[in-house]
Amino acid sequence: MDIDSFHAELVAALNESGLFNQVDIDIEEFVLHGRAHLDTQKFLQVHFNSQADTTSFSLIDQKKRTWGIDNDHRRGWHRHPIDNPDDHITVEPLTVSQIIKELVEVLSSRP
Repeated sequence: MDIDSFHAELVAALNESGLFNQVDIDIEEFVLHGRAHLDTQKFLQVHFNSQADTTSFSLIDQKKRTWGIDNDHRRGWHRHPIDNPDDHITVEPLTVSQIIKELVEVLSSRP
């Protein structure tokens, strides 16, 4: 996926979720870094590198990763589950929209 397509899908999915009160995105050639804030202590950190074909979505709460979905050359697509974010569970490739929908489900199941 190219950076413009990733950016467009990310913005659309974040907007559709209705969860985020501020979104900051920085694009430098083929790399996108972003933060979508839920509140002052919790945000979704996003990294995408179209040239290296790597993707990272991390839910950060109180400065710690609590959930995530990544794609890298070492492990491929994998999930860091909410109950044990240090685990790496192999998953099928996911679209940006699917990842954001999963995050919404994870957040709605938390007390």
